[in-house]
Amino acid sequence: MIVNGAEVAQVSSKEFKVPAKKEFAIPLVVEIPTRQIFKNNKNGILSGLLNSILNKSIKVQFKGELRYKVLGFSKVYPIDKTEEIKL
Repeated sequence: MIVNGAEVAQVSSKEFKVPAKKEFAIPLVVEIPTRQIFKNNKNGILSGLLNSILNKSIKVQFKGELRYKVLGFSKVYPIDKTEEIKL
């Protein structure tokens, strides 16, 4: 996960079953490296969050791969989604 241009976390999920024709939730694991929080430069998480509060918006980007597997067939879908969220 990238927030305002700084990588703030690694997001992953274990394999899970998707129910047919029903809503479902994706169980995610988020790992935030603590050394990045207090890094004293423009890429530090804390400075990025403070800047976001002042600007009243935050740009969040999810980038990576989604692997979908059904009946022994597997396909990888690239993910690169960015949204600007107003605070």
